[in-house]
Amino acid sequence: MNLRDFEKVRHRAGGVGSERIRSGDVSEALTEVLLEDIRFPPQSYSKDGRRVEGKKAADRPSSNSPTGSEGRDRPPKKAKTIGGDHKSSSSSDCVVAKSFHWQFSHAKDCPITEDPDSVAHLVRHFKPAGCPLPSLRNMLENDAYVKMVVAHAKANNEFAATLEERLKDVPRLDELQEIKKVVHELKFNLKMAQDRERASVTQLAAAEKLGDQTTSLEARLRVAEHERKSALD
Repeated sequence: MNLRDFEKVRHRAGGVGSERIRSGDVSEALTEVLLEDIRFPPQSYSKDGRRVEGKKAADRPSSNSPTGSEGRDRPPKKAKTIGGDHKSSSSSDCVVAKSFHWQFSHAKDCPITEDPDSVAHLVRHFKPAGCPLPSLRNMLENDAYVKMVVAHAKANNEFAATLEERLKDVPRLDELQEIKKVVHELKFNLKMAQDRERASVTQLAAAEKLGDQTTSLEARLRVAEHERKSALD
């Protein structure tokens, strides 16, 4: 049976089925169509209309199988989303940053600044996001990178030591509060001393004035005494 005969059989079966359906006998129409399919099984044909010999049609992969006609795996269907919150996976990866954890331990009997490889391995992790660095083994300028990070670490330690020394000279908060209290008391005592000094100056001026008045009275008294003696003589 060629392609043309097969289409005729299909058309006849469809016509019979449609007539049955129009008459209302749905069950008999479906049964007749199925019998026609069993009697004339579908054949495989090439693009130019020739029948393909070989394997049976039942052995061919169906269109509902996960693989296509060429044997390649079909990509999995994407999950449907409801609403306007659908975002691509790439955009979601950029927005939500994954947590990162790593551990470093230095067990050698020397300061870490004297172990260049350990310093380089440690500093290598201190980089901004999206700036991957190769391992020390795969790094092209390995020696230059190690020298750079060691020099940076030593300079950073020296700067930190300088700041720590400066912080030792800065009083603590409780010490500052105590100093403020002492200064307040000293200011109060100074004000009281100044008030006493002004009062003493006022009293001294009054005493000097009283002394001048006393001297004047004594002079008058001596003159009066001299006049009295002269009158008696």
